[in-house]
Amino acid sequence: MKFGAVVGGFDGYPNYRNGNWFPAIIPTAAIEGKNWGLNIAYVPTIKNLLYGAITFQIKYRFGTHE
Repeated sequence: MKFGAVVGGFDGYPNYRNGNWFPAIIPTAAIEGKNWGLNIAYVPTIKNLLYGAITFQIKYRFGTHE
């Protein structure tokens, strides 16, 4: 398991910064096997401002690899 973060921008939350975009750092984890992997990201809830989420991304390695 590996841990890291993703830096990106969010937009469209009307209760935060008047709906304008804002930068965010999202904590992530990656679980990787020989061919399959899973990325997990967590967006925390901020009461009355942002809805939180947990995201899952499944990945598969195609082709030859060493």
